[in-house]
This record gives sequence, structure tokens and C-alpha cells, in this order.
Amino acid sequence: NRVTVSAAQLDLLAALEDYKTQLANLTKSLALGWYALAESKAQLALLHETAIADQANLDLVEASYRLGTTRASDVLQAQEQYISTQLPLSQTKGQVLTREHALSTQAGRYPRMDANLAAGTRLEPQLDAPQPGIPSLLVQRRPDLRKAILDLHAQDARIAAAEAARYPRFSLSSSVGYQSSE
Repeated sequence: NRVTVSAAQLDLLAALEDYKTQLANLTKSLALGWYALAESKAQLALLHETAIADQANLDLVEASYRLGTTRASDVLQAQEQYISTQLPLSQTKGQVLTREHALSTQAGRYPRMDANLAAGTRLEPQLDAPQPGIPSLLVQRRPDLRKAILDLHAQDARIAAAEAARYPRFSLSSSVGYQSSE
């Protein structure tokens, strides 16, 4: 039936629009993951520098204590400061590894234990840049809305086919022939 074929074609077009929507969502997810990873790496670098500075401060305070110029409470305070930096440092290292793993998985790569995504690596999006236009036209270009419209048209075609099937069908045919008695 022509209407059923039309509905199936509209379903196919709707599935393609759904694919574009999923591709846009994946691209968004990759971008957010990439920025989160960059943020975690920057935080890790800052915590690493802080740990180095705290270690240098602890060494300086301990040396001053041995010379008798500082109190034991100052040494304990410097030790506490150094130790308090170590926990966020190890947590952030774990966060970087987790985000690298998640980003590798989302990008379709097998995550490796030694994966170290370079900060300069670029992720190329698979979608075209949006074309400028008035808001009502921009909304019509959204793949999720186009899919919904195509689904609506496909359902409308199915309803029309079901409505037509309710009524009886008549078909007329005729044939003409010639027969000779020879």
C-alpha cells in the first residue's frame, strides 16, 4: 500500500533525525568531559605545586626547630599543612584518571591504564556549524524537533491507512479476448 510505504519512509527519516540528535548529545558530552578533564589537570598541577611548597616549608621549619629558633608547635603545624595537602592531591589524581577513562570510553577508544590525553589534543566535532537565521527557522532545524514532526506525519499516514481499511474495497476488472474456430 502506498500510504504504508510513505509511513515507513517517514519512520526512516525520523530515525535519521534521531541519529543526528544522539550525535549532538555525544558531542556535547565529549566537550563537557574534555573541559572537566582539563579543569582536573589544572587543579592537580596547582595541588602538586602546593605540596612542593608545603614540603619546602616543612623542611625549613624543621631546620629552624633543630637550631632552636622555632617551637615544636610550629613544626606540628607545618606537618599538618603538608599532610592536609596530600589527601586532595591523591583524590584529584584519581579524578583525573577517572575522567580520562570516561573520555576514552565516550570517544570509542579502549581505555588504558597509562592513558595520558595531552592537553593539546583536539576533539573534532562531527556536526556542521549551525547556520544563522531567525529563531523560528533555527528551531525547525533542530534534529529532535524534525524527528517529532516526521513521527507525527508517519502516524498520520498510518491512521489514514487504517481509516481506508475500514471501508470495503471494490475492484472492477474486465477482459477482452478473441477466439477463432479454425
